[in-house]
Amino acid sequence: VVVFGCLHDKPLAKMLALLPLGAELLACAPDTPRARSAAAVVAAARKLGRRGRACDSVAEALELAGERPTLVVGSSYLVAEARRDLGLPGSDES
Repeated sequence: VVVFGCLHDKPLAKMLALLPLGAELLACAPDTPRARSAAAVVAAARKLGRRGRACDSVAEALELAGERPTLVVGSSYLVAEARRDLGLPGSDES
């Protein structure tokens, strides 16, 4: 499972092309006004022949990932949110 989100000024197609083939893509927008929408990420993924699902939040994406091995990538804002939601050391909430 790949949880992915990025900012609107980043090279989305190039970033998506680097993701593992066949991975389940859970797209979500980082909590910043500069975020690209999850729907836009999924649309770009489809143009590259990949499937994806738009999530309303990082927390929703992590919940859908469940206990499966999960790669959280893209914006550092997104990774920080995931770390906080998971209660990992170094996050604001730990």
